[in-house]
Amino acid sequence: MCGIAGILHFDGSPVPAAHLQTLIDALVHRGPDGEGSEQWDNVAIGHRRLAIIDPVGGRQPIANEDGQVWVACNGEIYNHRDLRTELTARGHRFATGSDCEAIVHAYEEWGDDCVHHLRGMFAFVVIDRRRRRLLLARDHLGIKPLFWLRQGTRMAFASELQALAKLPGLTTTIDPAAIERYLELQYIPPPGTIFREVQALLPGQRLAFGFDGVGGTPETYWQPVLRPVPGRSAGDWLEAVDVALSESVRLHLMSDVPFGALLSGGIDSALVVSAMCKLLGRAPSTFTIGFAEAGYDERERARAIAAHLGTDHHEAVLDSGCITTLPELVRHHGQPFGDSSALAAWAVAKLARSRVAMVLSGDGADEGFAGYDSYRDWHRWLAGVGEPWWRRGLRATASLIAPGRIPPRLPDADGWHHRTAITSMSERAALWRRERAPLLPHAPELLLRALAPGIPHDAVALAQQADLGTYLPGDILPKVDIASMAHGLEVRTPFADRAVVELAAGIPSSMNAGPGPDGRWQSKRLLRQLFARHLPPALSDGPKRGFAVPVQTWCAPGGPWHALVQERLLASDSPLLDWFTPGGIHLWVQGNRPGRIWLLLMLDEWLRQHRGRGAC
Repeated sequence: MCGIAGILHFDGSPVPAAHLQTLIDALVHRGPDGEGSEQWDNVAIGHRRLAIIDPVGGRQPIANEDGQVWVACNGEIYNHRDLRTELTARGHRFATGSDCEAIVHAYEEWGDDCVHHLRGMFAFVVIDRRRRRLLLARDHLGIKPLFWLRQGTRMAFASELQALAKLPGLTTTIDPAAIERYLELQYIPPPGTIFREVQALLPGQRLAFGFDGVGGTPETYWQPVLRPVPGRSAGDWLEAVDVALSESVRLHLMSDVPFGALLSGGIDSALVVSAMCKLLGRAPSTFTIGFAEAGYDERERARAIAAHLGTDHHEAVLDSGCITTLPELVRHHGQPFGDSSALAAWAVAKLARSRVAMVLSGDGADEGFAGYDSYRDWHRWLAGVGEPWWRRGLRATASLIAPGRIPPRLPDADGWHHRTAITSMSERAALWRRERAPLLPHAPELLLRALAPGIPHDAVALAQQADLGTYLPGDILPKVDIASMAHGLEVRTPFADRAVVELAAGIPSSMNAGPGPDGRWQSKRLLRQLFARHLPPALSDGPKRGFAVPVQTWCAPGGPWHALVQERLLASDSPLLDWFTPGGIHLWVQGNRPGRIWLLLMLDEWLRQHRGRGAC
């Protein structure tokens, strides 16, 4: 786990060492254990290291045998030992015990298709000096981030947007469409960013540039597609999921440093910790964040699970004083991010890092195994529209997806936006200054991109695939990455593993979620059965809370944040006034809807930190 950065000059001029160092220095929190860099005429790459595998010999960038191929990687390659055996048999010679060295030799053997042989979380750069080209790639699910830009006669990349924004000589302009998307979804969906000039590489994408600048078009090499596999019973699927999760946890446990697990009190993290206990033959350290507000606190359930498994359990309480972390939280995200659970993620990462350098978490289970209550709404909505629109219209228009093309409006597709948006179109329209309001294409391009590889035939699978392609890489995984890396902590996600997701994609959705015999909605059926196999079923009782933070209580009149909200957001010098009308802001603030208030607080703080940036 680390941070990477690099610069390429297409005109052949050397990269100033100070420019690369600026990027590397901005990533020091991601890699507090050391740094490395290499430069060859017009290209330079750098690396900040958090030493988890081969602490002594795993310094990066790493080269092949003759120094013609180099790699710098952020992440972990979990199948590196199998790759090492295969590639050694093919004549490759390894010089370190680093998992990332496997990428160098995999690239030598399979070229750009090396990504198909990797199982892990990664964002990496390969420098091929023979072919005079640079290759960037991001892991299948988008666990590790990667941002890039092309401006003038250079391109540059970095693990975080806030680092890339520091590049000397970079001109950036704030994109109003990104702000609109942020207000709609609470995050800015990739490949867009808050800056017009900078893009995020999508999950499962690779990007190649010749040293002369030829290339630069991202290519998708993998996307999840949910297609039910017939002929297997519920018992068969339960056994397959049990085996797959255990194997994934086993691979995710490779480490040369102390590690533990995040334990929320829910089914997903409990299953991960249970598997860790069985595989290790001992109980790991576990970490939980709670709240004084009872409706949000899961410490009691987490304690019960920890006690049953015998873990070395640690917990902390997050109170309203966490608002003091707002400037630092915004700075690390690099762009507006409106999911208030980022506060809890920040706190639990800080708690865990005080004792270990790596933890496992349960993220990714809801998307793969239909855990969200919203899937009930999808089921009801799509079941009531007659002939399903995803068969009638979506299949026909999905084939139109191509780089630079926006397909026409889909029948009833606004329903998807209605069910995923944090705010309504009318709310946002009332906020914008007329001359600032962005013009957005009236097409669900995010949904289409997520469904491009295949259209599921039922509502729950459709919702899962949409979330795997949008919400998971746009919100859940960046939240965890930023919070953990800000504290030099590595978080691994066994459920967001390529092999587990590919298995889950074949499960008939009725085995994961649907109305029960009593008509009540049942979610995550297979994982609940798996929980009952390994843990007392009573420990899974209780409503799903996610990582909710009591913003509603803190923002309410009389609450500890109320005065701050009024003072900050309604101030005459608020940078929000550059974009929104005073009346629109007042409506959002006085409406006492905490989700909207938090969106404005995060945006206000980001704009204050970036005053002077251009805007289009």
